[in-house]
Amino acid sequence: MSTAPSARSGSLRRAAATLVVVGVAVAGCTGNDGAQRPRSEPEASTAAGTAPEPALASAGTDEPTAASMVGTSSARTDRPAVASSGCGTSPVRAVLDQREVIDVDGVERWFLLSTPPEHDGQAPLPLVLDFHGLSEGAEVHGLTSEMPAYAQEHGFVAVLPQGSGEPVRWAVEPDAENNPDLRFVTRLLDRLEQRLCIDTSRVYATGFSNGAFLSSSIACALPDRFAAVAPIAGANILCDGFERPMPVFAVHGTVDPILVFNGGANLESVPGVDLTASSGKPQELPPADLEGAGYPENMMRWARFNGCARVPTEKSVADDLLMRRWDCPDGADVEFVIVLGGGHSWPGSEFTESIESIVGPTTMNLDATDAMWRFFSRFQLPDD
Repeated sequence: MSTAPSARSGSLRRAAATLVVVGVAVAGCTGNDGAQRPRSEPEASTAAGTAPEPALASAGTDEPTAASMVGTSSARTDRPAVASSGCGTSPVRAVLDQREVIDVDGVERWFLLSTPPEHDGQAPLPLVLDFHGLSEGAEVHGLTSEMPAYAQEHGFVAVLPQGSGEPVRWAVEPDAENNPDLRFVTRLLDRLEQRLCIDTSRVYATGFSNGAFLSSSIACALPDRFAAVAPIAGANILCDGFERPMPVFAVHGTVDPILVFNGGANLESVPGVDLTASSGKPQELPPADLEGAGYPENMMRWARFNGCARVPTEKSVADDLLMRRWDCPDGADVEFVIVLGGGHSWPGSEFTESIESIVGPTTMNLDATDAMWRFFSRFQLPDD
């Protein structure tokens, strides 16, 4: 297997310059000599929009680790694609991080578009919307998740929208009509489906931190447009129930210093946030209660809303990864990865690993981007 750096890790070379622009201080990071660790090149996909085979292997063996099987608990749905109106007319071919502008209620909004070589304007492709965190912005978030290059490698369309305000953020109220950011999402979907060849039954949402809140709200507000969601470091439920079960893949770290595992928020470490509006200096984190309030309770509620069994199964899939799965009806899967000792970070991200002094530890035993794509690939919007 090749050990040459992939396109995903290559994007990290732009990180330092980008951080200077957005004002994120990383000078306090230690123990990082800046050397790029190689990532294995993926095998070419055999069909557009198909999920990769598990990529992680135990040292010295060809057997997949338990962690590499995260996101693969149930069979993939395989109904015919639902072609968007752009199929047969779209001139767009492969682009990476192409900035585009859209008018929403008289306000100019923008997003980064990445399409794979498989986008020929004829065959419908899946779409992933990937929402940045508070103060992060779309460009820096691309370094966090590495979703744009991953999408090109695996045959789907990736879009990283930009929030608004200072610091940049998302409004997360689950009100599709009155929340301006959810109106942005719906207008964005309409435009993408008109200009590109999208499989409208395979549209997914993920996000980090504040963006995880927004992807969670999508489960409440836009269940007719999204087939599954994957909130990273911020799975939340802001409604009293779902119109239909929403499959979810969620991750949270037990020593998250910003969105605390058992509830509460601490903005002390967030670059660009006015601390006079926060609750003050950070408190020492209490020991995580894996069965307690906060994100464990949020996932229990999600499972209940999806009609799942009350008690999940639990499995250690790596030294620092605990996997919870609920027994759910078909098409309603709930998966929750607890990162023991994990911070406010994106698992597998060399970028968040490089800013550990700000966000806490990043596990490299799981590639969250890869795992969520395997999860997403199992689901389509129901026919009715």
